[in-house]
Amino acid sequence: NATKECFENGTWATAEYGTCMVENIRKLDPFDNVYSTETLSIRIIYDVGYTITTVVLVVALAIFIHLKSLRCLRNSIHCNLFLAFILSNITWLVVHNTLNTVYSSSPE
Repeated sequence: NATKECFENGTWATAEYGTCMVENIRKLDPFDNVYSTETLSIRIIYDVGYTITTVVLVVALAIFIHLKSLRCLRNSIHCNLFLAFILSNITWLVVHNTLNTVYSSSPE
């Protein structure tokens, strides 16, 4: 129950709403995030998946670039698409791991 008291001079008393907050709601703060085993497993699966995908895309791009007999407009478009995916995956891996490191090492 949150209440405020009105004084005779027309001012209101300051209220302390901290007691209204449930302990579980306080844990929703991303800077207080302590990773559970399930969350850590999901992060590892994501990281491994993105890494494997990036390596396979680099190999495919190297094949397309190395074999001159495969050069045509369609394959050039695919090379650009592979390069875009490679850059996207690398960016995702860097940002994801950097933010998780910052969140998990923040002071409690």
